[in-house]
Amino acid sequence: MNVLITGANGFIGSSLTEFLLSKDCNVRCLLRPSSRLNWLESIKSDKLSFFRAQGDDVPSLVKALENIDIVICCAGALRANSPQQYYDVNVGNTKKMCEAVLKAGGVKRFIFISSQAAAGPAGGLIPKTLADKANPISDYGKSKLLAEQAVKEMLDKKVDWTILRPSSVYGPRDKDIFIFFNLVSKHLRPKPLKPKFFQLIY
Repeated sequence: MNVLITGANGFIGSSLTEFLLSKDCNVRCLLRPSSRLNWLESIKSDKLSFFRAQGDDVPSLVKALENIDIVICCAGALRANSPQQYYDVNVGNTKKMCEAVLKAGGVKRFIFISSQAAAGPAGGLIPKTLADKANPISDYGKSKLLAEQAVKEMLDKKVDWTILRPSSVYGPRDKDIFIFFNLVSKHLRPKPLKPKFFQLIY
């Protein structure tokens, strides 16, 4: 199986790269020209390759997709200098990748890693389901929801697609939720002004 991973140098992407290599998949990591290899440079495998391209450069993306069976789209903006940047990266680049997938042909499945932020918070302690209306409250969540809609509209009945909405992910290499654990290890417990409930996944 030949798999292309966008955002492969990130927290989730690098872990996914290692997992797929352990399953004997050929993994091609799509990275921006300026991206550092971070956790990828220590991996020694003849099944691992790198391809550098801008996320909005469709001709280059088409080249990256040669002989690829599955695309796993992990890339995205978690933080941005302006609200518009979330939409430019999370929506714009997702549309460009879908366009490239259709032009390249041969891709059997497109897996888009979205976020629970696209669904928005539940009204109480009962978790939301896919049947509940999405009500994202942040530009990040709104951009992820729009990206999901682009995947459905562009690929439906042309390429099989899957959209995943993981909750907040933590574990080795995570930098964001790690701040909380780091504070606790120093005997400091952050306390919200009112009770807050989160879903976490390791």
